Amino acid sequence: MNLFLVNLSIADFTMAGLGAPASLIAAALGVWPFGSTGCIVYAFGMSLAGNVEIYCHLSVYKTLPVKYIYMCSSVYIPIPVSVSGEVV
Repeated sequence: MNLFLVNLSIADFTMAGLGAPASLIAAALGVWPFGSTGCIVYAFGMSLAGNVEIYCHLSVYKTLPVKYIYMCSSVYIPIPVSVSGEVV
C-alpha cells in the first residue's frame, strides 16, 4: 500500500513541478518556447505522470479492504458491498 502512495505522490509532484511551470510560461508568452523536442518530452512526461496517477488511484481503491469510511467525528458511512466483497 505504501508503494502505491509513494508512486501517486511522485506522479503528483511531477505534474505539479514540471507541468505547471511549462504551461504557465507557454501561456504567458502565447507560444510554445521549448521547440518541437520540448513539446514531445512535455507531452510524454505529462501523459506518463497522468497515467501513473490514474492507475495508482485505481490500485489503491481496488485493494482497500475497507467497508466503511471512518471520519474524524466517529461517524461512519456504509459503502454498498456486493456478496463477493467488492465495493459496488
